[in-house]
Amino acid sequence: MTANNILITGCSSGIGRATAIHFARQQWQVFATVRQQEDADALMMTGYTNIHVLMLDVDDESQIKQLTRLLNKQLKHTGLQVLMNNAAMCESAPVEFASTEHMQNHFSTNVIAPMVLVRSLLPLLKRANGRVINLSSGVATMSAPLMGFYSATKAALDSLSDALRVEVKGSDVKVIVVEPGMVDSPMHSKYEKSLKSLQQTMPDNALDYYQEAFKRQQQLIRQLLKTAIKPEKVALAIHKAAVDKRPKLRYQVGTDAKTYHWLQALLPSPAKDHLWTRILGF
Repeated sequence: MTANNILITGCSSGIGRATAIHFARQQWQVFATVRQQEDADALMMTGYTNIHVLMLDVDDESQIKQLTRLLNKQLKHTGLQVLMNNAAMCESAPVEFASTEHMQNHFSTNVIAPMVLVRSLLPLLKRANGRVINLSSGVATMSAPLMGFYSATKAALDSLSDALRVEVKGSDVKVIVVEPGMVDSPMHSKYEKSLKSLQQTMPDNALDYYQEAFKRQQQLIRQLLKTAIKPEKVALAIHKAAVDKRPKLRYQVGTDAKTYHWLQALLPSPAKDHLWTRILGF
């Protein structure tokens, strides 16, 4: 029986790590990427011999080329069954105080890197009639103030997934979006750190204007975290997307992800603006 192979980016913690372990338990050959050696060591300590940990900074195209050469050599007979684009960054900033670096980093990691990986690995995916699974977010459909660039990148990833799905239809490669709601993962502590760092650089008058919104946003996140889904639940949805004979175009995971979808579909833009204004106190 031919082994199934999956490449998962961003496996240091959270959804990526949980997904790598889940697929390893299902006897897949898992190529799991991380950026830091300590994260590689921790993943190897899980003891799964079918998890192959690879060092990769998704923003470095030369590293993607090196990874592609490695996979082309190792998977030349079987191809790649699944590319799971999970690696992402999420930091807080109002649009008017977002640095150019903030803007560029979000689009580089969350949009450009996944598409460079798709472009590089599509020949291997075609060989296996494989699947591209892109991890999106509920805020892709209903943009969240104070995290506008993260929302924008996930919306862009959704749009590119739709375009790619049609473009590769003739090759039997399927393109699927997994859209989780609030997930209990270390990303949120990183988000809070980025918010504190931002506040230290903002002018006093601007901080006075945004302070209440920052406070309410943090309260909202902490409230949502009380009922947040575990990364393992998202891993189950990703597995379904990988193995379903007739996969859905989009898998929404968690009540809040489904709520975002329906609010986006049912509420006119002024009503959505009013809702966010009430929530954040603008």
